[in-house]
Amino acid sequence: MLHILPVELSLAVLSYLPLQTLCHLPSLSRKWLNFLSQNQSTIFRNAAILHKYTHPETYLLEDALSKHKGSPWEGATDWKDFCRLCVPFRRPFLVQFPGA
Repeated sequence: MLHILPVELSLAVLSYLPLQTLCHLPSLSRKWLNFLSQNQSTIFRNAAILHKYTHPETYLLEDALSKHKGSPWEGATDWKDFCRLCVPFRRPFLVQFPGA
């Protein structure tokens, strides 16, 4: 997907993924890790808007944090932290197959 779609379209598609999924994408490949690292702020800001943790006119993290004062948001340093604090990320469960 990353080499076929324009960056803007990839970012739009990624913003619709559940937040838990977004956090696990970097482990797919080095290309995913690089892409997500370069665009992390945009991806998680878009996800925060989509999931209604902030409003579309909120561009700065500081503005989003001013509406969510106090604990637990005091530790947020970027949009990923902000989203993580809105919805706790859970580790996906592992399926154990018999005989494996």
